[in-house]
Amino acid sequence: AEQLREAVSDGESVEGVLSLLALDGTVLESGVSAGLGGTLALVQALGDCGVAAPLWCVTRGAVSTGRSDRLVSAVQAQVWGLGRVVGLEHPERWG
Repeated sequence: AEQLREAVSDGESVEGVLSLLALDGTVLESGVSAGLGGTLALVQALGDCGVAAPLWCVTRGAVSTGRSDRLVSAVQAQVWGLGRVVGLEHPERWG
């Protein structure tokens, strides 16, 4: 949160946030992926800093878009679940 606060302290508005955090599929000791934990921390930090800009989270293989497109990363699919919750609770942040 502190790094984000410093980044937005110049007074310029943030138009949107593109996060690559979800791409880190490392599973932590807690059983949560580093990508999910990092994305959750980012969502919380954006709220703490008063940034209501849309958030886009990049994933790879997290969802299937058709029969020939396989789901290959259930770990990254967790970020999609988090995104759906954030979108419902904070629609202004839905990217």
